[in-house]
Amino acid sequence: MLKGEHVFLSGGNLPWINYAYDFGNNQWAGVKSRVENQMKYNSLRPPLSNRLWIHIQGETSPQFDNNGYVIATDMQGTLISDVQDMLNLAQRYDILVIPTLWNAAVDQDRSHRLDGLIVDTRKLTSYIQVVLTPLVRASNPDPCFDTTRLQNSGAGWAGKKYNFQQMLREIFFQTQGKLDFYQFHSYSWQGKFDNVSPFLHQWRDYGTGKPIVIGEFNRQDGGGRTMNQLFEYVYRHGYSGAWSWDLVSQGQDQRGGISHIRNYSGNGKIAIDI
Repeated sequence: MLKGEHVFLSGGNLPWINYAYDFGNNQWAGVKSRVENQMKYNSLRPPLSNRLWIHIQGETSPQFDNNGYVIATDMQGTLISDVQDMLNLAQRYDILVIPTLWNAAVDQDRSHRLDGLIVDTRKLTSYIQVVLTPLVRASNPDPCFDTTRLQNSGAGWAGKKYNFQQMLREIFFQTQGKLDFYQFHSYSWQGKFDNVSPFLHQWRDYGTGKPIVIGEFNRQDGGGRTMNQLFEYVYRHGYSGAWSWDLVSQGQDQRGGISHIRNYSGNGKIAIDI
């Protein structure tokens, strides 16, 4: 729901320009023009939303002390203003932003910064107090950004490094036990989706009682389907959004699928004004 209206989050991943080096420490100035170009392209279709990353695994933000506690948003103090400027761009092009704060889908946390936040609630508390709460408060008035989603965001978990209970604790500790929606990723293997793929089921089959967004998919690993067919399947089978992976490297291919469903109705409005 957005402003009391049922919507379908059509769009794609605009994950990063420079992996982990887009926000904070005055890095945004170096990538802003490229992000804006992507948003310009996207607004022509139009996608309703873009999903992008903020910290990744803590390579450049937030700032940690030697014991793994968060002591600042970043060394030069620009993280919050960088994110706000990005949101201003999104509003200009009528794009909702879904931030993903962290990436635990791969095990590249050699400094054990993200690791500390996942396994130690004291360190996680330092992040919430020093970074997350000020970021939410600063961004809350922005109409293109529903800050209730910010706390719920993170990707994956790295193989067998973390167990299910640890990931649930990390999520629910930040969200105070509230999740607004679930997000699935689905890629085919050797031309076929596995039997739990959302591209072989309807939303109601999962029995979650909450909306489900298909947060990653592409044509190359799409079970032989076109982008038009993939986007249409998600819309027609009760899901609440579709974000292809990814618009930076495969945007020309994927924007066709976004455009294909732009005028669909019956499962939520796609084109909205922010």
